[in-house]
Amino acid sequence: MNRKLLSAVLALTSVLAIIFGTLNPANAGQFRRIDQTAGLAVGGQIVLRVSPTNHNVAMEMDTWEFLSRVGGGSYRLRILQNNTGQDLTIRLIGLTGTQLGAAACTTPVNGVCDTPAVALGSDFLFHAIVSSGAGSPVGAGSLYTIAIQRTA
Repeated sequence: MNRKLLSAVLALTSVLAIIFGTLNPANAGQFRRIDQTAGLAVGGQIVLRVSPTNHNVAMEMDTWEFLSRVGGGSYRLRILQNNTGQDLTIRLIGLTGTQLGAAACTTPVNGVCDTPAVALGSDFLFHAIVSSGAGSPVGAGSLYTIAIQRTA
């Protein structure tokens, strides 16, 4: 095979790997982008069910990136269901990579919680991070459900 053909085959293979790699659903401990939040009406929410897994003696952290509405709006994060056997913490992370004020909550064991609503800038990407903490592995077959909700 000549070098040009080999380069073309490698380039095509790389492009296909990128395309097919982005079509797979995110598993626990991975990053996932949620685009539907930009079109949410006030009171609307995107609901996500997750089967978490552990690394060592903690749940792998899940990160959800979402887009704020053009023109801005207020959002809150919610843990709607939790049968992990642990308390879970959800945090809203801003553009500088830090938690936005008090926009976090921790559930009781197998409980639920909602963060306070926070006004977000127009057309930016924010993160929701869910974690359990060291020494708090989740049970096998666990599920939790989170929501990203527009409140204003």
